[in-house]
Amino acid sequence: VHAKYLYLLVWPRWLVYEYAFNAIPNVVSLTDPRNLWTILSYSSVVVGLLLMIKTGRNNSANISALWAALMGVICFIPSSGLLVNVGTMIGERLLFMPSMGFVMLVAILLCHPSDIFTPNADNKKKSNNMHIRYATLGLIGILTTLGGIRTWNRNKDWGSALAFYTSAAEAVPGSTRVWRSLGNERLTNEIYDDETEKLLKRSLEIYPNMTEAMHDLTVLYTNRGNIEESFKWGVKCVQVNSDGENCLTMVARNGLNLGKWDVVKKAADKCIEVNPESAACEYYLGGYFYMKGEKRLALEHYEKCCDLEPRGRQMSWKNAGILAKDLGMWERCVSRFEYLLEWLHEEKAATDYVNEITQLRASCASQIQKAA
Repeated sequence: VHAKYLYLLVWPRWLVYEYAFNAIPNVVSLTDPRNLWTILSYSSVVVGLLLMIKTGRNNSANISALWAALMGVICFIPSSGLLVNVGTMIGERLLFMPSMGFVMLVAILLCHPSDIFTPNADNKKKSNNMHIRYATLGLIGILTTLGGIRTWNRNKDWGSALAFYTSAAEAVPGSTRVWRSLGNERLTNEIYDDETEKLLKRSLEIYPNMTEAMHDLTVLYTNRGNIEESFKWGVKCVQVNSDGENCLTMVARNGLNLGKWDVVKKAADKCIEVNPESAACEYYLGGYFYMKGEKRLALEHYEKCCDLEPRGRQMSWKNAGILAKDLGMWERCVSRFEYLLEWLHEEKAATDYVNEITQLRASCASQIQKAA
């Protein structure tokens, strides 16, 4: 991890938002070749500091370079994980302060190359050392060009969420969260093709218990019209995390469409236990009781859904109005359809649907008039 930090400091090829979930696989063996990079990284820092200490006694440029290097090292120690636990595997934000010391060190090296590389030479020999001057100018040109190109490309990576996640996938192909984010972004853009499916399943190949990816697959298959496959992934998600509200909601929804009544009841009840203010699960529980012929219980849950999310589901208002009509609750029927009509007029809904609701309201209002 420290070798990766040093690499990011020297050459920030990518800026990645997520290094968790196996983005950088753990080193579990002494024979892992990545140990060489770790040894090289520590050696470079230690040797560089020792050289600057040795040559910096009578050389102001070397003393300045030493302080810049120490600033980078000391600022990194608290976030290195050596003294205290850090809540992230790698966080580029943790390089903000060390990078200031690194930039100062590079600036000193470029401004005083002769003092750094030939500390014991006399001033005349230093001033005539054109090779170092030309090398320095060439290095400045190379760094400026490469840095400019990299910055330009990174700006393009941030041009859209899809480009952002795609660049992250190239940088850390072992991160399950990055692949899931890429697939989820495609879902957000209503892209339900095989590529989206492939990305989400790639996430699960890396980490089979990634419930967010499972939930996204239920959404993907639902929008494809493959309710059976959506239901299957929802059940898998609940098996991994029985308290996952999103997955419980999808299981209840798909179970209702597939006629799996016992599953609907169990999933919706658990969902409401997890989140008593889940309007969606109240809605699906209302559907369960309606299909079971228990209209009063169905009405109770539909109205609870309406109370929790007044502008959430138009069907909850319509179903509540129809059930109130069937149960002879005329005033309640009228109030439900009136609210729905107000909503439909605001949204400029289709005329046929508005007329349907208007007729339902009128039939309930006529019953009130008859009773009067």
